[in-house]
Amino acid sequence: MRRMYVGTAFFSTAQAPRVGDLSITQRSAQLGDPLFPGSVRYYQAWYRDPNSCTAAPDNVSNGLRVVW
Repeated sequence: MRRMYVGTAFFSTAQAPRVGDLSITQRSAQLGDPLFPGSVRYYQAWYRDPNSCTAAPDNVSNGLRVVW
């Protein structure tokens, strides 16, 4: 598991990579996990709602399987 990007959502919307961020392939290589044609990776967003009134304000998105 690697943390690819960190950011803040605006109006309930988040985007990655953002302007100025490394591309997904560049960021993956920077983290020591280069992408090659045919590579399979799984992506998922983890997020926190700081205004949540619950005991567990963390959540994750649906996962996505990508074949490069």
